[in-house]
Amino acid sequence: MSAEEERDQSRSATHHIRVSKAFFRALCGAISELSIRTSDLYSFRRLLTHVLASPGPPVYRADAAILDRLCNPDDVNGGIHLTVRIESRHNDLLREFREHAEAQLGRPVSVAEAMRVCIFIVTGE
Repeated sequence: MSAEEERDQSRSATHHIRVSKAFFRALCGAISELSIRTSDLYSFRRLLTHVLASPGPPVYRADAAILDRLCNPDDVNGGIHLTVRIESRHNDLLREFREHAEAQLGRPVSVAEAMRVCIFIVTGE
C-alpha cells in the first residue's frame, strides 16, 4: 500500500447525530440482519460502508416516494445521540447521495436522513 493510500485511509469524518427511537430501532435491526446474513460482526460504520461502497450503490435505486418517506426530519431526528466516524472516501459517497436525494426531493437532506436510507437498503423497512 502506498503512502498516499495509507493517508487516504486515515482521513475520516465524524458525524454527531441525534436520532429518534424508530431510527435507532431500524439501525439495530439492520446491523443484526447484516451480521447474521454475512456471518460477520457489523457496526454502524461498517453498515454504511457496505451500502455506500457496493457496486452500483443501491441507495440510488430508491425512488422519490421512498426517499420522501425516509428523509423525514420528524421521523429521523430525536433524542438518542450517535457518533459515527467514516472514512473520507465513504463520506464523499454519502455527500454525493445526499446531493442526489436533494435533487430528487427538491429540498435539503440531512446526514441522518441519508443514513436512514442506507439502513432501509439493508432491511427494506
